[in-house]
Amino acid sequence: MCISKQNIWVRLRPLIAIVGLVFGLSFPRAQAQMDQGTITGVVSDNSGATIPNAKVTLNATDTGLTLERRTNESGIYVFSPVKIGRYSITITADGFQTSKRENLVLNVQARLGINFELKPGAVTESVTVDTAPPLLDTQTGAVGQVVLSRRRSSSRTDTWLRQGRLCRQWSARGAE
Repeated sequence: MCISKQNIWVRLRPLIAIVGLVFGLSFPRAQAQMDQGTITGVVSDNSGATIPNAKVTLNATDTGLTLERRTNESGIYVFSPVKIGRYSITITADGFQTSKRENLVLNVQARLGINFELKPGAVTESVTVDTAPPLLDTQTGAVGQVVLSRRRSSSRTDTWLRQGRLCRQWSARGAE
């Protein structure tokens, strides 16, 4: 029995296709960078007990969009996916003062963990935290970067990079 090269190729072609399919499906697909993130947290009282069914209101400062959620039985709330931008969060619960955090910045694929500790009191009383230190993403090991660009009156654009270095890109008109 004589086996030609063409006959071997015809017999191996389905096997190669199956191996390629299995190999291709075994790797997770690359996800494109999205302009969204997640805001989540835990609502508790000053003794550390979680507060279920608290009303959580997320307000997009830049667009005016408002989203509402209720905390689950463990006092956890989640807003996902949420567009990047500036936000404020207001928490209300029966028997507790209203609490609010402002100037929260959500960057690309960030996961902000904003926990609240409510104080007993009337709902008409409120506590507002206006400025807070920058929040760190402590829930994932992801690294992201936001590149800010601004146009000066001259013919160059300055782009600030994550590490604080300044790169100057000269326009086609030439340097000053």
